[in-house]
Amino acid sequence: MESEAFYDLVQEIEKYLGALIGSRVYTAITNENGELKFARNDFNEENMLSFIINFVKTNFSLLGVGDHAFPMSNKSIGFFKVSEKSMIILYTKKGKLGSLLAFKNKMFNYADIIDEKIDEVTKITIKRKVEITEEITISQQTAPTPSAKPQYTQVDSKKFAKLPRLIKELTGKEKFPINDVKILRLCDGTHTIMDIIKETKISRLAVEGVIRTYQKKKYLTLKRKTV
Repeated sequence: MESEAFYDLVQEIEKYLGALIGSRVYTAITNENGELKFARNDFNEENMLSFIINFVKTNFSLLGVGDHAFPMSNKSIGFFKVSEKSMIILYTKKGKLGSLLAFKNKMFNYADIIDEKIDEVTKITIKRKVEITEEITISQQTAPTPSAKPQYTQVDSKKFAKLPRLIKELTGKEKFPINDVKILRLCDGTHTIMDIIKETKISRLAVEGVIRTYQKKKYLTLKRKTV
């Protein structure tokens, strides 16, 4: 679970936060689909991996880049969306939940290197205590050795915009909530999600929630363009 591609990066994060909050921090990394790319064994030992995977799958598109979520009131675990391709999950067994917010000051320092390497790691095998294994896409490419320090400032990253487009012909008899109508009429394949947010003055969370709902219903599709 501790893939070499992110080993040094995770070590740096945990050393920084551990010294800052006075408690050991454990790290996991996923892509936008909830596929694990790195995870400390402690997550597995506490049976938290399934929760992490399901949470990212369900909520990744609802969070903006730079947003965070603390979904468990009884555990100090935080989800930080560092880019459109990746999520960093931090967990501390002894520290207070709010202390993990200190990571927001440095979260974007790691976005470029993660986005560059995240597609290299395509398979991780998780072995549970009960000897059941889960397979999540794995990496066959050569990853850097733990001694190789990533150069965060030298990586070029690409930014993408999402363009929703209606693919289902509407009859005009459908009854949609007023906000859904405002959003759907702009899903023409030329307006980005940010365009829709600005034009409708509806929150990003609400806009992305509506788009995700109708995408599941196969009313619309999403394409990405480089910006």
